[in-house]
Amino acid sequence: MIQTVKTNGFETDYFRFGKEGAQPLAVIPGLSLISVMTFADMVAKAYDCYAKDRDVILLDRRKQLPDEYSLTDMAEDTAAVLDRLGIKNSDIIGVSQGGIIALLLALSRPDLVRSLALCSTAASLSESSEGAVKAWVSSAKAGDKESLVRSFGEYVYTPSFFEANKAGILGMARIVGEEELERFAVLAGALTEVDLRSRLGEIKAPACVFAGAEDRIFTRESFTELSEGLRCELKLFEDFGHAVYDEMAGFHDAVNGFFHSI
Repeated sequence: MIQTVKTNGFETDYFRFGKEGAQPLAVIPGLSLISVMTFADMVAKAYDCYAKDRDVILLDRRKQLPDEYSLTDMAEDTAAVLDRLGIKNSDIIGVSQGGIIALLLALSRPDLVRSLALCSTAASLSESSEGAVKAWVSSAKAGDKESLVRSFGEYVYTPSFFEANKAGILGMARIVGEEELERFAVLAGALTEVDLRSRLGEIKAPACVFAGAEDRIFTRESFTELSEGLRCELKLFEDFGHAVYDEMAGFHDAVNGFFHSI
């Protein structure tokens, strides 16, 4: 069931499932064209392996975005929501943009972070991926839903997965509205303004990096740089791209294995 938390002058949707009172697991999702709350039941099913022994909380971004909204702002909002929900020392799954938010959270509020599972994320964008993100922002601002959905899908999914699911992926353009485009432009634009590579050594929480070797948004080099900066293991899955977390059977079992190894 989707709930709304009010804190620090803003509202954020979240949903919670799993074992009440158990070790908390906060999930910070990545950038998307439509809120992950729309697919709450599907997400809960995908994350079922964590629910057996964890209190799982999946967080959306704040409802009303300011015109300028940085990743640092997103991390501060995430901390405020966790504080409001009374959650401390949480395991964190950060996916793509959510992984960068998780890194910022570990830097600014280490009391909230027990461990970090960093999925398809990096400490900064490469030059090529920055160009792709800027193109997405331009398409969103221009209202070009078809180009945005196609480009986003082609970058996120492997070619075989994209072709097999093309109708459904491209069909997203029919349900993305003006509000979603404006929101996407603000959230995506924040990605081009962060570089945490020099600060990774400050993070003390146990971490593990999970990524697809064929990721087109980030790269093998950026994943290696992240794992070396954090002095943690990199689990690189061949033949998968950015959305390895959706495409690979057993991905979440691998992440859960990391949590149980701590």
